[in-house]
Amino acid sequence: MVSMKKKTVFWVYLIVWAVLFIFSLDTTQLSKAFEQGSLLGTLQACLAALDTGSAVTVAFLAFFAYRDAQRDDDWITVVICYPNGRRYEIPDAFQRDACSRSELSGIIGAIHGPGRYQVGYLRSTQLLSDLKRIKSSTDLQLMIPITDQDNLNEPDPEPIPDEQDDRPVVFWNVSNHPIESEWSQAQQEAALEMCPQAQLIDQPFPEVDPAWTRTQVEHEAQRQIEAWLGDPSQGPRVAAAMVAGEPLMCFALVQGLEARGIPCYSATTRRETVIEQGEKRSRFTFVMFRPFTQQGERP
Repeated sequence: MVSMKKKTVFWVYLIVWAVLFIFSLDTTQLSKAFEQGSLLGTLQACLAALDTGSAVTVAFLAFFAYRDAQRDDDWITVVICYPNGRRYEIPDAFQRDACSRSELSGIIGAIHGPGRYQVGYLRSTQLLSDLKRIKSSTDLQLMIPITDQDNLNEPDPEPIPDEQDDRPVVFWNVSNHPIESEWSQAQQEAALEMCPQAQLIDQPFPEVDPAWTRTQVEHEAQRQIEAWLGDPSQGPRVAAAMVAGEPLMCFALVQGLEARGIPCYSATTRRETVIEQGEKRSRFTFVMFRPFTQQGERP
């Protein structure tokens, strides 16, 4: 079935082409050929107008298609607004062309953890209006209002200020590269510079079945994060995490961890070629930790 967007493009193309075709006709030459009874001359005049109209129309539509493609790649910030006036902002939550009810449900679920929840906005006509606005405009922000009537399994998504939190601080290494055997001294020092007094902890990267769908990967990432964190008020405070591994799992883990206030980083390296025992080998030297999103940007 042809989508509504494609139908709209088709009709725009047809209307613009028809208008340009009419204005491209050389009526004087067409009338002269018609009066002379020259069928060939009449067809030639129509074909000339047809070529001009089609070329201009294609150029016109190509410009708008390019502009729409750029807009579809925009990243949308989601802001959850609570009844007490508190706001929780999630930058770069999803791209414009992926804006949907299921994406918003997943974001709320990632923040508020497992269990059932009911948010009236997700079943309202206002949601449909907002989704249409985001997809058809240049707006970069979508608000999710939470009311007193909504039922949430709601922990506080805001991190506890450092001065009120005496739990031990940890820096997670979410990868299959153990700190003790594969992290250089420079990499360990860089982690401690970001999180002073933190304990560096290995958190093995989850195994990913290559046959899994995107949804299955996201569910496994959610399950792993919940298992790692347990009761956030009882365990250590995770100040930051380095995440490295299968790309889609990385993406899901970063989204889930940062939704819980844990900034995530990747480790950048520089490749160097060395000669060892007469053989040319590659050695990777740590350079820096690079944040996945703005949440990890350091002042």
